[in-house]
Amino acid sequence: MRLYQFLLSLLLIVALAWWAYSEVNATKSAIAEVRQLKADIAHQQELLELLEAEWAYLTRPDRIESLVKRYFSVVQLVPLTALGFGDIRSVPLRNGDEGLFDEESSLLLAMPELWIPR
Repeated sequence: MRLYQFLLSLLLIVALAWWAYSEVNATKSAIAEVRQLKADIAHQQELLELLEAEWAYLTRPDRIESLVKRYFSVVQLVPLTALGFGDIRSVPLRNGDEGLFDEESSLLLAMPELWIPR
């Protein structure tokens, strides 16, 4: 009977040692994966900073202005002004909303229910 207890205890100790060994290996593998992910994140952040710097360089107003002047014959861009927009009177109103403009200022009279789309 003691022999069986001894063998059972030995088998239990070996099984627990194997389990502990596999847990240690799994933990080391997870730690290595986390390190790799952190390195990948740092690399992607560096690339993002580089792209942001490149975007800031490419969208400088003086650079865009010089490109527009150089390639005006191709793109025909002009500066945006308030005159480039239409008059509020050109916007069609809903049925029954005629006569709501102040003729002097061409602004819509204070009727908030008309400002919110239905």
